[in-house]
Amino acid sequence: MEEAFVTLKRAALAAVKYDDVSPKAMLLEAQAEWSAVETIQPSESGSVKPVPKTRLVTYSELLNHFQTVDLSQETATIVPVQRRSGVSALAHAVFAPKLQKSLHRERNLIFAMALYGFNNGQALHIRVLQTIYRKLTGTSLDCTRFGNHWQVIGFQGADPATDLRGTGFLSLVHLIYLVMDDQRLQLTLEIFRLSQDKIQNFPFCALSINVTRITLQSLREGVLTRECNRRQEVLGVANEFYTATLYHLYYIWRHQKKTITDTGFVLKEVETWVKKNPSKVLKNLRAILTAKQSARKVSKVEVNKKNENELSFTKLAETDVADSAQV
Repeated sequence: MEEAFVTLKRAALAAVKYDDVSPKAMLLEAQAEWSAVETIQPSESGSVKPVPKTRLVTYSELLNHFQTVDLSQETATIVPVQRRSGVSALAHAVFAPKLQKSLHRERNLIFAMALYGFNNGQALHIRVLQTIYRKLTGTSLDCTRFGNHWQVIGFQGADPATDLRGTGFLSLVHLIYLVMDDQRLQLTLEIFRLSQDKIQNFPFCALSINVTRITLQSLREGVLTRECNRRQEVLGVANEFYTATLYHLYYIWRHQKKTITDTGFVLKEVETWVKKNPSKVLKNLRAILTAKQSARKVSKVEVNKKNENELSFTKLAETDVADSAQV
């Protein structure tokens, strides 16, 4: 369990360097820094030409990429099922549901992605990092591959790839799943804003990586098997469980006024609860998303009504002015 907290412990230590600067201030500074960068470079003729921004990576594009990548080496070493012995093995064999064979390939893909490393030579991998950074910070420009700006979004150092050893590329797949969907992005930004709080701050991406670890272990232990069989999918269930667990963690962190010193305890508490209540945590997430979507619809209606009232008032005023002019 200690290895699971290494990333967050390092990030917490790194945060000590910024004890006089709030995470929110760091974020604003980073946004201003990148907004001030001109995306131009000299051409061979000596003139300048625009540097195109990296195209954002969608979740579908990333998933299609892994459908074509050779993952035979990773698949050969995965451990998709918890190894048990003695009474525990017997009880599991008799009472626990088994994942349907038709879903094994999809399950194995998840564990293979968790063993797949980041490659600087792959343009798609770089685009994934740029997508996550730009979506979380709101900047419209790419950032450099290495630098302290990655700590702003919660990686532990200048190179995000060093944080991925425990859960591999799956950690980035989960983050792309969050930020490239409008509804989930709003939820993610809500969590990210709390991570920038002066008192309750935490390293967002490092925490997300730990939630990916919890998701992997839950899948391995068979916690999600019943839901996977019911829905006839594994990726969708795992992604949703990851999102639900992250939001559950955020809810506890926010309402119980947790700080970075509570990280280990909170992670253990959350992991225990979600493993015992997978259906409930998924149900809670759906309820939250539905409620927030309804709230946005109401807000849009109110804005439209306000605009209509303002438009009517403007037209009335224009009519009065025209009438006065004729007189």
